[in-house]
Amino acid sequence: MDEEKNPLERIKRRLLWSLVNLLWLLPLVYGIKCLVTLNGRCMGPGRIGYKTKLGKLHSVEGEAAVWAGLGYIAIAVFVYLYVYKKADADASWGWQLVRSPGCCASLLAFAWFWYKALHV
Repeated sequence: MDEEKNPLERIKRRLLWSLVNLLWLLPLVYGIKCLVTLNGRCMGPGRIGYKTKLGKLHSVEGEAAVWAGLGYIAIAVFVYLYVYKKADADASWGWQLVRSPGCCASLLAFAWFWYKALHV
């Protein structure tokens, strides 16, 4: 059977495409949700006895939710640029000059936005 005419192969290909794109679409959608509803969650430090652990989800509202939403959007941009838009050997220099600083800037923006969300 031809791969183009086989509906099962087409379904598998679309399912795989959807799962792969969820890596950057989920943070983007959740960030927009935080901006619209002014409510969300942000990961930050938590305390266990005398030790500090990273990974406790804090509920945020209002201005803190805006900062958290912007952080989620920034991490979605980072994942999209870093994972999906790899520089090709024949890619233009303009795209390569935008991609690398864009990755660094979005990762730094993500950290700064979440810091702001936890300290508002």
